[in-house]
Amino acid sequence: MDKRQRESRTDFRCGCTAKFRVHIDKTNGRWYAKLFSDEHNHELEDDKMCGMIAAHRKMNESDIMHMNNMSRSGISTPQIHNTFASQTGGYQKVRFSKGNMYNVQGRQRRMKKKEPEKTDAEFAISYIRGLGSKDPLLYCRHVANDDGNLDRLFWSDGISQLNYQVFGDVVAFDATYGKNRYKCPFVVFYGVNHHNKSTIFSTALVSNEKIETYVWLLERFLEAMKGKAPLFVITDGDKAMKAAIKQVFPNAHHRLCAWHILDNARKHVHIRAFNTELRKCMFMELDVSEFEEHWAATVAKFGWKKILGLRNYMKEE
Repeated sequence: MDKRQRESRTDFRCGCTAKFRVHIDKTNGRWYAKLFSDEHNHELEDDKMCGMIAAHRKMNESDIMHMNNMSRSGISTPQIHNTFASQTGGYQKVRFSKGNMYNVQGRQRRMKKKEPEKTDAEFAISYIRGLGSKDPLLYCRHVANDDGNLDRLFWSDGISQLNYQVFGDVVAFDATYGKNRYKCPFVVFYGVNHHNKSTIFSTALVSNEKIETYVWLLERFLEAMKGKAPLFVITDGDKAMKAAIKQVFPNAHHRLCAWHILDNARKHVHIRAFNTELRKCMFMELDVSEFEEHWAATVAKFGWKKILGLRNYMKEE
């Protein structure tokens, strides 16, 4: 419209001289404060109400994803806002109002009419990237196949990366968690901290368990951890994993997971007493000579032929 005019709004300017001016020194690339004045000619807002100032109210991607998930479950917008307040410790700590939520929902409805609905994979990637607004160290990479479907997704948050720098000498990764609606293996990279508790370093979703897939995962893991490779890697003995470890972590020692060794013993050696002795050999605090003596006694007691299959499983190629 030629005669279109912006709707007039109330002018709240009061001539306050408070300001904070920051510049960058192009010679060394460092920022510095050039001017600062905290002299206000008006009363300042109470700390509890600062979050409701228009410039401070904003929903990030993770907040929107959380809101949409609850909305699809039949929860109303006011109840969703109450949930956010309960999770953050009070309404004054929520970074947005119910009006902001209604505005976001309205924009989503208008965009839905113009664009096709996002897939679950797109929502997942959008959610993880939204977490980056709270975590600047968040690392996320993904790859799509020729059909445009999600093929690989890898992510690691800042706390996990910091834990790896301290506890990352020994890393175990497992892909047995494949029970989800898409039948995609869920890969977890984890270790043990100084309290002997498991700590997660990174996680991933993959569409297959081929060698090139694991090579891609390990390369992303190495990139996320600033190039620090583990000294020992523990897996379930999968051949694709083993080949990928040799390629990406050539100096790391590959070991088999204790749980899978005991599980294999239970399946192939149907002698409960032997399984008990094997557990003692693996978990008792023994030096080398004591272990060899205990293991030799175990073999002599139960016979080598009965445990030959287990020996071949434990022996590295």
